[in-house]
Amino acid sequence: MSDADKNWANWLAGQSWLETDYENEDSDLSTARGYFQFLDETAREAVKAGLPDPRLGTYVEQAAATRKWIEHYHPTAAVAIDQRRFMSAAHMLRNVWPSLPGGSQPQAASRYETWNQIIKGGGPRPPAE
Repeated sequence: MSDADKNWANWLAGQSWLETDYENEDSDLSTARGYFQFLDETAREAVKAGLPDPRLGTYVEQAAATRKWIEHYHPTAAVAIDQRRFMSAAHMLRNVWPSLPGGSQPQAASRYETWNQIIKGGGPRPPAE
């Protein structure tokens, strides 16, 4: 696995953990679904652009679809993830995933500590990684 692929695996693991604790779930408060909590409208845009639906499939399939979505719609954030500049990526993506640091749905400090462990390759890991 290349360094960039490791960076993506760690980023996606951290993002999914913040969103759902690695649960493939639906939100009670919105149309968000899946390990990465994509809204219906955002998922429809992805499919319309020829990308896979990021709400469907296993964790591995949703992670791959999420990576493609970020690369397509947020290429600068994708480069930051490739280069392990995770705080820059979080800043660029916090309006999409408001649980990321600096987003509108701040998490407890302990969750961000775990997130930091995950994006560095430690902490709890997602299913089938």
